[in-house]
Amino acid sequence: MERARVRMPAWGRCPHAFELPYGDEPMLGWMALVVFILLAVYNSPWWWMAVAPAVLWKAHLWYFYKGRPWRRVHYPAMRAYARACGAETFRAEREGRDFDVRSALVELLRLVRPAWDPGSIDLFIEREFDRCANFTDRGLIEEYIRKRARRVDQGELDAIMRKIASVFDSRKSWLMVRMVVAGLVEEQYGEAHRAEYLVEVLTGNAN
Repeated sequence: MERARVRMPAWGRCPHAFELPYGDEPMLGWMALVVFILLAVYNSPWWWMAVAPAVLWKAHLWYFYKGRPWRRVHYPAMRAYARACGAETFRAEREGRDFDVRSALVELLRLVRPAWDPGSIDLFIEREFDRCANFTDRGLIEEYIRKRARRVDQGELDAIMRKIASVFDSRKSWLMVRMVVAGLVEEQYGEAHRAEYLVEVLTGNAN
């Protein structure tokens, strides 16, 4: 990341307007690939022209959705959040109240961490709200940027961090969804990957 930029997603109260990834390797895609290979082996070498693009496409999908540790957490979590968000939207409309992102986040964690008790879920969510409000990830993010963009001088880094700090606001529903996912990334892979994920979110690469 030579030039860090902060780009804000334009989502509303219910932040589920993202593209859902293809998920767990659809059988149709793999079956088509196997058919192409069999045709190339037993029918005509010309079928290898179909196999090569299919393999490259599969490799692209693997990298995009699973290539980095944060991707392995982000995309399944966002699929689960789509379900949680839809359920909370339905409840809010039925009860005549506004959408509550905390309730949606509780449902998200119930889906992705079914072994957690309600107290653990509430504590996890509250911790992420506190970390967002107090920008306690500043040190992690700054260290990550220093490692990735060694040519950035202190003045440029300070300017970048001021931009990032202006984004951290726990009243932003879309950001709090990402903060909870960042907590899941950290739980599974550690602080360094949490920092990487947050930078990817802030630069618009983790939608």
